[in-house]
Amino acid sequence: MKKLLPLLFLSITLFIISCSNDEDDLIIGSEFVFVDQFFNLDENTPSNTLIGRVQASSVLSDRVLTFEILTNNIPFIIDPATGELFVSDNATIDFESTQTYSFDVEISNGTSTAQAQITVNINDLSESGISAQERARLTAYFKYLALREDENTPLTNTTKWAKTMNVFMTGAYTANDKQIVNEFIESINQLFTDGFNVQLVNTESASNTELYFDTRANLQNNRPDFVGAVSASNAGKAQISFFNTGEIDSSKIWINTDFGNRTPTIKHEFLHAIGLGHSNVQSSILYPAITSNSDLSPDDIVVVRALYHPSMPAGADTDEIDTALNSIL
Repeated sequence: MKKLLPLLFLSITLFIISCSNDEDDLIIGSEFVFVDQFFNLDENTPSNTLIGRVQASSVLSDRVLTFEILTNNIPFIIDPATGELFVSDNATIDFESTQTYSFDVEISNGTSTAQAQITVNINDLSESGISAQERARLTAYFKYLALREDENTPLTNTTKWAKTMNVFMTGAYTANDKQIVNEFIESINQLFTDGFNVQLVNTESASNTELYFDTRANLQNNRPDFVGAVSASNAGKAQISFFNTGEIDSSKIWINTDFGNRTPTIKHEFLHAIGLGHSNVQSSILYPAITSNSDLSPDDIVVVRALYHPSMPAGADTDEIDTALNSIL
């Protein structure tokens, strides 16, 4: 099974496929219509989860059917009155142990009986229970951010730091600004597992990233080329420089002090500076229109963790991203 990133929580989706209607399996007696039936079930599904209903009917409409599993030592139970099939108490559904369960179910109307074979196929999931659909969604979101698909000309390869990001704060920042930066650096460093980290340094000569706080007017008058052109609506801007290998060499971040609440902007621009583009999800801190939201969403955390995971190379193309995420997610 694939290893999931630490602290990542995702819901388990139960997939159920309706029973087969192959006429060769149809049992038509004087009193019953019964068929062999098939269900799919994700591994790690908890006890008492409904798998589906075993379908059967009586030709004699006044007869009440009861259901019974005849096979021993299977992790399922059946409601004798409804035919609903459940995961039994304390059962462990593990693909690596058993991929398919086949067992006999008997129906009775009190005087006569009939049997059919029920098959439950177990779906292989990662340790956390991430489904194929969820993996595909997260892979698409990773590519949207890491390849900057919001831009007119998206990247064809990822960019990431392969060395420590040494940040030197300059300009008109406040003690509160510095506290925000320190706290964010401390929190985001916990997401990296490939040796990368971010740190503040005390001199410009020791830095490879300048974090500059000032008004838009002062930026345009004093440092017009720092991060390129900015508009009155820009709360901040980031710029990175990287090699053709995809390794980021340096970055620049400007924070507009004309704006009061700078916490979301600081985090937003930092995420750009480590190699991520804008999000297409409005609740994301990387959404182009910065709001008061200052928390990374669970999906944003997944992307940051995956980008700075040992399995994700700098300069990864789409195929390499797929391969890496298959081992990461």
